[in-house]
Amino acid sequence: MTTQSKCLQPEGGEGDYVYVQQGVMFVNCNGRRLRQEVISRALRLAPRPPDFICLIETNTCRWERPAKWLNYTRVAHNWQNLHTNRGVEIYKHDQCPYKTVTVAASAEGDALLVQVYTQDTNFGILVVHAPHARKIGWKGYAMYWLALWANVRRQIDPRRVLMVGDVNSAFRLEDRKAQRPTDTVYQRACATLGLKDLCQLVDVPTGTWSCVAGQGTRIDTAALTEWSSLKIMRASYWPSTLLSDHHYPLLLMVHVPAVRVGKPGTECYPRLPEAHMLPIHLTA
Repeated sequence: MTTQSKCLQPEGGEGDYVYVQQGVMFVNCNGRRLRQEVISRALRLAPRPPDFICLIETNTCRWERPAKWLNYTRVAHNWQNLHTNRGVEIYKHDQCPYKTVTVAASAEGDALLVQVYTQDTNFGILVVHAPHARKIGWKGYAMYWLALWANVRRQIDPRRVLMVGDVNSAFRLEDRKAQRPTDTVYQRACATLGLKDLCQLVDVPTGTWSCVAGQGTRIDTAALTEWSSLKIMRASYWPSTLLSDHHYPLLLMVHVPAVRVGKPGTECYPRLPEAHMLPIHLTA
């Protein structure tokens, strides 16, 4: 749950700063229409109650009003009625006192960006469901990420964004038991965009699977920008298929520095009147 604690500043800083600890759970529902009793049972068995639950492939429509989940309320929703296995939802725990605002939602129903406002600061949560790299090719897969993050950077400070989702491509070759030629395209996209995958931020042993279909893969992951002020402290895959047919929920503990974020100041000065400018003499 949400807590506030003190931690040391990075090297070169002075004193302590307060951070907000957030718990985030990401689940690929794989098109399952989850019943209330299934959700309640899963949340009771979860290792810890997260502040936010992010879901993809929910197959929900625009006007659907879901039942309340055991202390959780839906705060953001993206839908797509023309395609199956689409839809993104974000639920917030009732004891989490922060305000959540939807910033952007893709027309295809495969991405959702929200901004969370705490007492002192704000941060973003980006939930993605990337296309299959082997279906659209590495060029189409790369263009998906370039267009997505170009839009994110226009909407919110990328240093304060946590990305979670199903990237449909392994980051390391060891993240898929049966390797494919397209498994390195996500790694190349991260290098181009300046993103750090979960395995670069915390210890994720090889052979850790998030999808148990076939022989096992780790395609459900999280990422931060290289210059992010957020920090993923712990991450684990909960080996349970209560919420999905073959995807394990990803549990994250994230530290958000509670530093007040103001509007960026300008370094521009008003232009001097022409009369005060020095004359210029041109010579042949």
